[in-house]
Amino acid sequence: MPNNLIHMSKVKSIIKLYTKGVSKSSISARLSLPRNSVKKYIQLFLASNLSITNIYNMSDTNLEQLFLSMSSRFHLDNDPRFQSLVSFFPKMEKELKKKGVTKEQQWREYFQSTSEGYSRSQFCYHYAQWHKPRNHKMYIEHKIGTKFHNKILTIILVNNYKFYISLFLK
Repeated sequence: MPNNLIHMSKVKSIIKLYTKGVSKSSISARLSLPRNSVKKYIQLFLASNLSITNIYNMSDTNLEQLFLSMSSRFHLDNDPRFQSLVSFFPKMEKELKKKGVTKEQQWREYFQSTSEGYSRSQFCYHYAQWHKPRNHKMYIEHKIGTKFHNKILTIILVNNYKFYISLFLK
């Protein structure tokens, strides 16, 4: 589940089926949801220590807030330690473009500068999540009747990401 909450009516269905003894894989198949999403919401339900009737009596908004506050991503966004890590990444990205600079060196610099820094593996994981390429879109206004020629350019960046860009020329 890529950081998106599902409809709370489906969450209530997950919990209802789980309390009736239906397996997680069967719930996943019945509701057409990924198995890991089913597993996550069952874990959140069990961690909440609420009964099924309490869950059903909650409004969708309150239930969503409850599960959002219990999810690990919510805690990371409010964690000052995580915020200091994320604020280090733009500087790190600039430094990594220089010749001979490695992630290992950057992690050591980060770790020495903070008293309670992340371990190297967590540091690299969060950097990879922060640095993920995004799907960017650009729109070009085109007047009817003018010609465009389409050329496709391939751009290969230092970290071996390939981008294919359509270039339109008049």
